[in-house]
Amino acid sequence: MKRILIFCLIGMLFGGCDDLKDQDMVFMHSYIPFYIENSWTAHPYKKDVSNTGKYYLLCSLNGGTVYRAPELGGTGENAERFLAIAEQNGDRTYDREVNVLVENLPRCSADNYTDLRVRCLNAAWDNGHAAGTDLSDIAVVEYVSYAAYVRCGYPKGEASAKGYKKRLQELKDTDLSMITDAIYIYFTNLPPAGSYEMEVTFVTTEGEEKSATCTLTIE
Repeated sequence: MKRILIFCLIGMLFGGCDDLKDQDMVFMHSYIPFYIENSWTAHPYKKDVSNTGKYYLLCSLNGGTVYRAPELGGTGENAERFLAIAEQNGDRTYDREVNVLVENLPRCSADNYTDLRVRCLNAAWDNGHAAGTDLSDIAVVEYVSYAAYVRCGYPKGEASAKGYKKRLQELKDTDLSMITDAIYIYFTNLPPAGSYEMEVTFVTTEGEEKSATCTLTIE
């Protein structure tokens, strides 16, 4: 789970403060000041294979549109979209001063998701999973969300970013809300060595499906 937090903090550090160099303490009505709207990309992530035996898929939101809080430069339609997302997430009563030059400013997906699916397109995974069938019963997702912190009223002294590890088939409709811009998926069962074309599909609360594909090589 540490790898997700590190990934997110790096993104915040280098992407969150670009236009805030002339500001110091800012009174924020929302805890989340940035929302990212873009398609997901998927990549194999095999850094820990030798130690864990796990082959990961890294899904991330790269680039795209960043909706900013009005306090941090959001204007016009961009600010309107930000406010609509923040209102939907119940994040408009933070009402605290934030040192934008020191603190890592959090960001998360503009969309919330009711479902997450993964499948192998080109080959059977094992005897129980033919090509193209859902792998949610053997896939585990690691992700970070700010939703609990916001829903509980921003409790002081508690971590705002909470990490989770869940089997995909056990995810509830509200679990993938206010998630950061990177998640990891690994599998409890592995197929024989070979190249596998993987598809990961996120289903938004509006019913839109956003899919990403990549090749996962099992050695």
